Amino acid sequence: MGELFGTDGVRGRVGREIRAELGLGLGRAFGAYLQGWRVREQELIREGEKIEGGVILGMDTRKSSPFLLASLGAGLAEVGVPPIVGGVLPTGGVSHLVRDQLAAGGGMVTASHNPPEDNGVKFFNREGRKLSVKEEEEVEALYFYFRDHPAEVPVSPLSPRRQLEIGEGYLSFLKGVFRFAPTPLGPVLTPLKGWRIGVDPGNGALSHWAPRLYRELGAEVVELNTTPTGENINRNGGALYPEGLGQLISKKGANIGFCFDGDGDRLVVVDERGEVVDGDKVLGGLALFLARHNQLGGGAVATILSNLGLEKFLENHQIPLYRSKVGDREVVAELEKRGAKFGGEQSGHLIFIDYLPTGDGLLSSLFLLRFLIEEGIPASRLHSLFPTYPQLQRSIPVHRKPPLEQIGPLQELLREIEKGGYRVVVRYSGTEPKVRLLVEGPTLDGVEERIWKLETLLRRELQ
Repeated sequence: MGELFGTDGVRGRVGREIRAELGLGLGRAFGAYLQGWRVREQELIREGEKIEGGVILGMDTRKSSPFLLASLGAGLAEVGVPPIVGGVLPTGGVSHLVRDQLAAGGGMVTASHNPPEDNGVKFFNREGRKLSVKEEEEVEALYFYFRDHPAEVPVSPLSPRRQLEIGEGYLSFLKGVFRFAPTPLGPVLTPLKGWRIGVDPGNGALSHWAPRLYRELGAEVVELNTTPTGENINRNGGALYPEGLGQLISKKGANIGFCFDGDGDRLVVVDERGEVVDGDKVLGGLALFLARHNQLGGGAVATILSNLGLEKFLENHQIPLYRSKVGDREVVAELEKRGAKFGGEQSGHLIFIDYLPTGDGLLSSLFLLRFLIEEGIPASRLHSLFPTYPQLQRSIPVHRKPPLEQIGPLQELLREIEKGGYRVVVRYSGTEPKVRLLVEGPTLDGVEERIWKLETLLRRELQ
């Protein structure tokens, strides 16, 4: 991670880290990067051909998002890259529209699941993929260079292009998940007719798009937290607080419920009884579904946090499971390495690489609905797909972050725990001064004992 970019773009508190001048500077830097400018040995040079096309800009529903999007667009326009302003869109929508519109890149103004007081920016390359670490380093170098050498900004002013209707293309893309699904009767215009679906986008980017999509596919929709005010995004609703939708579903008698985070790239599922479905069960069901349709490629990918029960379940169905580091960018990298087509995180970020190179909650929900419809099962059956191993996680504040592999007592304890048949993950947080622990194994008592030993040792070594 650099000084600006963290594990998922730039993010911070509005009025402190996030100000208009940051958006302007990021727009300049990203636009210059797309135009072929680089910083080499403290000099600005033109390296390679410039990329033609504009940049698709979307935003979530925070009250700070319009000013940040405007400053980002102004920075792009200043260096000659047309901003194409798409309005309120989810992260997956920006990713899709970059490819659909043959744009040079994309920018999403959001702080994802963070509180309303925060905001940030995610960038995408012309393939609709989040920038790699190296690409972010290039943009960051340009940002600081232009800050320190304002006279060298390659100014080529343009006016922003406002193109709100491009969001309709995103909706058509999503409907295609059902449009091309094999059925005895051929394409069905209203494949969700007879379904009652609960929706809680947490007053975020999907507040308009999610209810509209399900209704246009024939479903009856029960809404919760779909009236954004700019100050209520992620407030006691959405993917972080699925219990509210669970209560509403139980009351209204819906078939299933979908919760999304602020930028709509994460899906949390609630069954018809109002109970939250484990993210690994969703991942397992979708992997099985895609395998049956020969759409899984070389296997599936989960992160190091996914339960061992998922691995055993897929193994029983002759589906290889590969593990990646935490983060959807890491999942994508492992998918490409293994020739796999589907993967994701237990938290609800799911990647269907043949459809989108980033997470999209709506896309994930449509594939899950197809699975349930074809299997003829209720959402509650997902709970019994496979047994999960007892698993506990802890986050411990730390004052320093020495390399974990150099802490001798820790490595000795890890070897001892793993010999006993337990799976252990110890890693530093990428965004906070914390070390995160996960212990998983055959018995809860054993897991509790081992995570207590780890926590005690790390508090002694790192505080």
